[in-house]
Amino acid sequence: MKNRPKSLLNIIPISVKLLIISGIFVISTISFAPSYGWFSYIKSTLGISRIENPTSINITSGKKESYMCIELAGLDLSDESGYKDFVFGVSGLNVKSYRFQLAYTTNNQLNYSIYHAVEGSRPGNEIGYVDYYSHDGLNTLTTYYIPSNSSLVSGNFLNTNSSATLATNDPNDEYYEKTYDDYDYVNEFAMPIYWQSELVMAGEEEEGTDTFFDYYILRVSWDGVRQNNKETDIIYITARNESA
Repeated sequence: MKNRPKSLLNIIPISVKLLIISGIFVISTISFAPSYGWFSYIKSTLGISRIENPTSINITSGKKESYMCIELAGLDLSDESGYKDFVFGVSGLNVKSYRFQLAYTTNNQLNYSIYHAVEGSRPGNEIGYVDYYSHDGLNTLTTYYIPSNSSLVSGNFLNTNSSATLATNDPNDEYYEKTYDDYDYVNEFAMPIYWQSELVMAGEEEEGTDTFFDYYILRVSWDGVRQNNKETDIIYITARNESA
């Protein structure tokens, strides 16, 4: 009897759920020579040992709040607009560039697009916006919008099939193997598609800090689907430091 998959995605008959994973980076340490030769060793390496600043990168919600405040809910597939927007952010310490990735199942006929977002008052010609209310008890309103000249964040699918609609079900595909090992009884609509952005340069750091906050709007659209009795579609957002 074959083992169960390493990370088989369960389908739950509720509204769309968003799961967030932040990239975590470990600070490397320097190992010194045995104690009896420590002073001699340090003297000889002084000037060539480089001390690296700590780095970190995280997924956030709006208003610099925790990713746990992101709520991807309230999709009404009968809405004639055909889409709904949600805000999320990427923040980092001593990060110059990064990539982020979407991984999602295809249980529902939903599409996902990502735009750079700007925080502030809507100019009136924006192509989408999100009103975000803080979760600190003050319920402060902050608006994030997609400027009229904004374009989609560029990226590529890593493991789609020939029609680019479902994940490849080839057991020899590296992503299939990493996810399911040798388990080959996986529903094709429960298999995750991986989309990865091109390299993104981190935004300006806040004054007096080495931390940046970039915001994005995730647009979920449904291309004419008019049924609300859909199963759960699971989305993972991850970010990775790509600084040299």
